[in-house]
Amino acid sequence: EEDECWRELYLRCGQERDNRLKNITKFISNKQQKALPVRQTQFSENVKTPREILRKQERSGISQSYGSSGGGGGGGSGGYSSQYVKIVPEKPKVAPLMRKVLKLQKARNSRR
Repeated sequence: EEDECWRELYLRCGQERDNRLKNITKFISNKQQKALPVRQTQFSENVKTPREILRKQERSGISQSYGSSGGGGGGGSGGYSSQYVKIVPEKPKVAPLMRKVLKLQKARNSRR
């Protein structure tokens, strides 16, 4: 290979570099495919509503009666219904600085 000119040497080295990069990329992608198991989402029919949300629903009056079909244990410890309960989103709290600005605007508008 001593007879090759600089151009041929440059092209050969470029091809070797590209081949090495392809091999490394293929190796890494194969490793990643083998290493990571495929995650699957599983749905459950028997989902219990968290206690905190149940309390909020009871306070707001949107909770459904749970375990109301006769023979059960304590009042709140009955079986949960498999129906979905509509949750009403609460109003987000206004940040302190925004509350101050709104108060100033309200006072300013009342003077006019």
